[in-house]
Amino acid sequence: MSARLEGVILRKKILRDNDLLLNVFSLSDGRIKLVQKRGCKKPQAALDLFCRNEFVVAENKDFAVIYQITGLELFAQIRQNYALLQNAAEAVKIVEKITSSLQPNAGLYQIFLKYLQTLNSPIDTATLPALKLELCQNILRNEGIYDGKKVTEKSFWRQIENYRG
Repeated sequence: MSARLEGVILRKKILRDNDLLLNVFSLSDGRIKLVQKRGCKKPQAALDLFCRNEFVVAENKDFAVIYQITGLELFAQIRQNYALLQNAAEAVKIVEKITSSLQPNAGLYQIFLKYLQTLNSPIDTATLPALKLELCQNILRNEGIYDGKKVTEKSFWRQIENYRG
């Protein structure tokens, strides 16, 4: 049975000889693992980190296998600037820390996508720390644990740890 889903690639690694294992944060299924057969032999821009794609997948024993991929947003600007790349990678760590596999979180997906879109637009890198704190605040609001106080990176992680246990 095949399914169509939208998602952002968080991580990728080589699986076996030429296959790619993709960790994807999807709108409908949360964090999932997908396999692109012969992904190393046929490189595609849509298979790069932080790309938002529409995948057509079929369930397999271990992983869902990608049969078709359509790039929706490639976020090329992010990969061309180290400061933007670093901030996007930190956002991925946050998403991975506060989500579980196969548990959808549409609100968090939209917050994460908006953050990537902001990073991809022409911005002054001096505003990156403020953007990151805004991301943290929006995540706390989405999770229902925002206490109304000014958010710092330390307070964000403390609230997440208290909430998640």
